[in-house]
Amino acid sequence: MNKYLYTILLFVSTFGFSQDLFISEYAEGGSGNNKYLEIYNPTDASVDLTQYAIASVGNAPTTPGVHEFWNEFDTGATIAAGATYIWANGGSDQAILGKLANGGGQTGNAFFNGDDGYALVKGTVDSYTIIDTVGDFNGDPGSGWDVAGVTNATANHTLVRKSTVYSGNKYWNNSRGTSTEDSEWIVNGDMDWSNLGQHTYAPATSSTITNITTNTTWSGDKLLAGKVVVDSGVTLTIDPGTVIKAVYNSNPVDASALVIARGGKIEAAGTAALPIVFTTEFDDLTAADVAAGTYVSTVNGATNDLTTRGLWGGIIMLGKG
Repeated sequence: MNKYLYTILLFVSTFGFSQDLFISEYAEGGSGNNKYLEIYNPTDASVDLTQYAIASVGNAPTTPGVHEFWNEFDTGATIAAGATYIWANGGSDQAILGKLANGGGQTGNAFFNGDDGYALVKGTVDSYTIIDTVGDFNGDPGSGWDVAGVTNATANHTLVRKSTVYSGNKYWNNSRGTSTEDSEWIVNGDMDWSNLGQHTYAPATSSTITNITTNTTWSGDKLLAGKVVVDSGVTLTIDPGTVIKAVYNSNPVDASALVIARGGKIEAAGTAALPIVFTTEFDDLTAADVAAGTYVSTVNGATNDLTTRGLWGGIIMLGKG
């Protein structure tokens, strides 16, 4: 008897994922205007910064999700391969401003106080893509955003991007994390500028792999993190109505994916009323929603755009040769 697989695949492969600039350090604190963003170029070529800008909001934006201020880089500004560029408040300490010489950076309207969202963007003021961000454009968080489990870490602290981070992340909640383990940032103390002007870049070169070694059934809400491999001789059964969400990783080497090894088997026979849904962790859809007849995310807004390429790696089925 024929079985019809009603499986909604809300993903696009990470193949073709490209590197771009990202924010490698952020500082806000001290008794004066010691504020800066440090940008890193992980590519093997010099990058023209006039293609980019810093978009920002002050406290609670007039229109949630929309920038209020636009800050362009100096004409002719570039970042060499593997180098950094500092965008700092002109009233910063000389220890910061001294790093700007010889093309190391520039001063600008860096007026954040811990509760203002600043994003590195690519494009024009009327049409741009968010490349990376500290904070967001959705509302005033209070005194600041928590990062890596540290309360109000965006105020009176320095944030340094972990060396393992591959590229920027426009999803601020994912980037800041909730603990030292899942955050992309290291939170240093106030006025700690010891890493300014340099960045250690050592992203993962191998995947995190979890093997399913015995027959397993998934139902309800499941989280897929890294490569999950169904081994040879093992069957993974996915019940109708199951929602599988993949954890996002900016490094395509460690993108989340479900892999069915040669000799492994997947049985995923959804129905029209209870489809099996594969999506991203940024999707708010749940198995309870599916059971109630809701099959698409209710998340809205540019910061939660679920059509973005590369949110996870997909399903890979390895047939016998």
